[in-house]
Amino acid sequence: MAITLVSTATASGTANIAFDLGSAVEYIFEFFSIHPADSDIEFEVQFNASDSSSFDEKIVSGTKMALSSHANSTEAYVSDFSSFGMDDETGAVCLARFVGNAAYSAVSGRLRIFNPSSTTFMKMFESSMVNSYKGALDATAAGTELFEHQGYINTTTAVDEIQFKFASGNIDAGVIKMYKVS
Repeated sequence: MAITLVSTATASGTANIAFDLGSAVEYIFEFFSIHPADSDIEFEVQFNASDSSSFDEKIVSGTKMALSSHANSTEAYVSDFSSFGMDDETGAVCLARFVGNAAYSAVSGRLRIFNPSSTTFMKMFESSMVNSYKGALDATAAGTELFEHQGYINTTTAVDEIQFKFASGNIDAGVIKMYKVS
């Protein structure tokens, strides 16, 4: 299998970044220092099937996270985080939470979607994101969070668009690269 860079998007005060998907067996998105205009906000993804224009596909998914406090090395935990999972719901999938807008804060990581052009099977996806935070859980806390999300888009219609955004505000800065696997 060959991995080919398809597109690079650089954000600068952008509401969202969207990509068109084709017929590759897999797409990989890499995120580099995605920085929000607002603070303590969720970074999200939405999918759109070819028969729609509203990014409202139903998602079934689960989330795991690992959190590490920089102030107290004993404050670290791994957890299933069911409140960010989706049970055949429409809307955005949370890829990372508590992303701050301070100079040192950003989110980076990767998302993979498998066989989005299939008209037979559901579309599986997985993501792994890491971000630094400060003040989201405690006014003095600072740390790092690994946020993993996996699931499927509950449609047999081809998915032909993907959109990344923050829950509110713009994407202030950052780079997203899209690769296809064929």
